[in-house]
Amino acid sequence: MGQEHTMRGVLVYALLFALLITSGCEQAPTPTPNRAAAPTLGAPEWRETSAPIRLDTVTAISYLGRLDQGGAAATVFAHAVSPDGLNLVGLTNDAIIVWDLLTGDRVFSNARLDTVQVMFSSDKTEIFGIDSSGDLRVIDAANGRDLYRALGHAAYADVWATAPDHDLIALGGTDGTIKVWDMIRRESRITFGGGAGITALAFSADGSRLAVADGEGWLRVYTWETSTPLLERQSSVLGTTRLLAHAIAFSPDAEQLAVAMDQTVELVAMTNTPTRALTVGGYSQFIAYSADGAVIAAGVSDTGISLWSAAQAQRIAALPNTSGSRVDGDFSPDGTMIVTTSVNQPPVLWNVAAMTQQGGGAFEIPIESRTILEVEWTDDGRLILLFDANGAIYAWGIP
Repeated sequence: MGQEHTMRGVLVYALLFALLITSGCEQAPTPTPNRAAAPTLGAPEWRETSAPIRLDTVTAISYLGRLDQGGAAATVFAHAVSPDGLNLVGLTNDAIIVWDLLTGDRVFSNARLDTVQVMFSSDKTEIFGIDSSGDLRVIDAANGRDLYRALGHAAYADVWATAPDHDLIALGGTDGTIKVWDMIRRESRITFGGGAGITALAFSADGSRLAVADGEGWLRVYTWETSTPLLERQSSVLGTTRLLAHAIAFSPDAEQLAVAMDQTVELVAMTNTPTRALTVGGYSQFIAYSADGAVIAAGVSDTGISLWSAAQAQRIAALPNTSGSRVDGDFSPDGTMIVTTSVNQPPVLWNVAAMTQQGGGAFEIPIESRTILEVEWTDDGRLILLFDANGAIYAWGIP
């Protein structure tokens, strides 16, 4: 879901890679899930969706088809949906692949090279990629032809943020500097900051503000075009260690930030009122706001996925059976539902308004696979895409 989806924190290539080949991330050790040897669902003739998935139609959700890679399949570790919801780009160990979500066909499949993050341009004609070294790449979205390459950040710290609607990429450096690139202009618009290495970045939905966290615990929010700080706050100290942010999400109105620390998610208001902490119980693999900004979802490997009131900083629900070595979630575009996935558990759709401390209003997606690593609810509300560790992408919607 655009910026919200980008800021989940665990979509970083290194973390997902570690989850697949080790016993888990350093902050929250977990057993390695068994990788599925083959897709658990066949590939029927692709069916186009007829309507968005809503509370009144959710029981009619059906399996519409499977997106395949051709040849040997591999895990899709990063992806993005085009602004119109009609195309998907994914990265595997070897390839960058684009699919047509109307037909289920592959548009192209080319060598991934070292690209580890992708997004579509606002007009959908290009794909922008970030390499592990911080280099930038522009690809023709119709045929995969390379159009442009540039050194994005000479001291890249593997920290990035995107504003897809505005064609912006921000790269954080180990030297504390931030470079903001305008990918349509093919130019670095500004470089600012300096000091401790950058640990997290996030754009506001309108692309005007950039939140920056660093290795000394500072959170700063800038009007990035002038590098003007709107907010500066240093995190608290736990014992002898200052808490550091590993992910940030802006509320839709950009007046609040959810900042993921080791055991908590801190809510920081742009009015500089006292910070409030959500005790999520571990390292958040994703954080996301609902469309109206009223609800925050946080996913932790050991404790599962929980929903919180953004206004009261109180837990609304702890969703049962959502823990696992890899957890993910995505709100529906209207904010009335959230779809959750976790390794060793089925994907589930939840009615947000029906939540209680014990959970409620749940609809399980009937799929046998227990190795779903990520989920994407397209911004038009029509498709839920489930990304299996075996490389298959299952599409669900209203036929």
